[in-house]
Amino acid sequence: MGKKRRTYTQEFKLEVISEAQAGISIAELFRRYEISSGLISKWKRQFKSSQNNPFPGKGSRNT
Repeated sequence: MGKKRRTYTQEFKLEVISEAQAGISIAELFRRYEISSGLISKWKRQFKSSQNNPFPGKGSRNT
């Protein structure tokens, strides 16, 4: 069977984003939280595009 996808809370995502904005490199965040650098970059883009509600829902996509 395949791996189950991990879901992350909005608070966790915002914590990672704030650390990235504080100057911590994506590579360091990758090692610290074991999250792919692509996912961290995606969260940063989502945050920049919609700061009022960057991560709606409970880990599922809006359609």
